[in-house]
Amino acid sequence: MNILLLNPFGRELSSTTNKLASKYFEEPLGLMYIYSYLKKYAPNHQLALIDASLLLEENESETMESLWKELRKRIEDFAPNLVGISALYYSNAEIVDKSARMIKNIDSSIIVVIGGSYATHLPNLALKFVRAISIDY
Repeated sequence: MNILLLNPFGRELSSTTNKLASKYFEEPLGLMYIYSYLKKYAPNHQLALIDASLLLEENESETMESLWKELRKRIEDFAPNLVGISALYYSNAEIVDKSARMIKNIDSSIIVVIGGSYATHLPNLALKFVRAISIDY
């Protein structure tokens, strides 16, 4: 099984200035813990971790449209069977939703799981906002 862990874009570039409103980067520690656990205890699975926030930081001169295309390409290239999306903040709920829908558009059989503070503390809101058709768990 191909398992992809995704730290989605934490925010998007401003549509008017095509720049980040602020510089802030936080490593996806929870996903890194899950990755290392799976690597040790599920060695027969292929693993990948994509940090879209880092992709954004490294390519700020690009448009959000091109960054979403690059993220999609990376997901397609890995061909995951399961994607775990980190949903840490309510403030990026729309981006989590967009990420989940993009993954299901790539292949509707991909299992999509969201986790993190947002999904844990506000599960009913997360499921309503993220649209149950885009996530499986």
